Amino acid sequence: MNSEINFIQRSNDIVLNDFHFHACWELVYCKKGKIKCELENEKFEIFENQLAFIKPQLKHRFSATSKDTIFYSVVSENYKAKFPSYFVLTDNPCNDLLTIIERAYAYFCLDPFCSKKGISSAFSALFFSQIDTMLSTATNNEYIFKVAYAIISNLSNTNFSFDDLYSKMQLSKEYVRKLFIKEKGLSPLQLLNTLRIWHACVLLQAGTYQTFSIGEVSKMSGFADQLYFSRVFKKIIGQSPSDYLKDTVCGGIKKQK
Repeated sequence: MNSEINFIQRSNDIVLNDFHFHACWELVYCKKGKIKCELENEKFEIFENQLAFIKPQLKHRFSATSKDTIFYSVVSENYKAKFPSYFVLTDNPCNDLLTIIERAYAYFCLDPFCSKKGISSAFSALFFSQIDTMLSTATNNEYIFKVAYAIISNLSNTNFSFDDLYSKMQLSKEYVRKLFIKEKGLSPLQLLNTLRIWHACVLLQAGTYQTFSIGEVSKMSGFADQLYFSRVFKKIIGQSPSDYLKDTVCGGIKKQK
């Protein structure tokens, strides 16, 4: 069973609450300020742009360090993780996790009863896939790690350039590419485009509610050139973005100005 976001809330007012626990995983993302988390025998802090994983049945309580703290709490009944008690993950430089959380929150506000299961599942899949991707970049080769981390850190960055990345490495561009392909099975560009197009598919589905145009989806997925985005989309998905949208959500696209 795929992991699902069952509940999500946003708050800017945290007071010290009593110790409590949940029957499922709680994921807390700090957008602004700092959050103190106290366990029964340990304390830790969640800083800006960090996501904390709180294990089921683990007693804890939160408090904010300032009145302007903003955080999101995500609950998933069927999320599975191997962390011993808690774990803190720092978002990438583009804050892709925050972007997904905020879009998911906007959707849940529109549809609190999750009547559109397809859209809910799409946001959940993107969110937990992004987490899995960020947690699985470990490699014994420092050059492959740098490339993989650059990819997941720049999914939405239209100015990202592999040439700029390679220019900072001691090995040649072609040699690094061969190392990456040997270990990952895809070239760096193929992996980047695949992840970006998957992101675009979710945004197009969400467009039923938020009326994203194809041009907007292109830029939000890291493509500065809409024509190039459409070509890559059709190559990976097998149909154009507009056809995909019609087949998937039966309309809802905003016309280009």
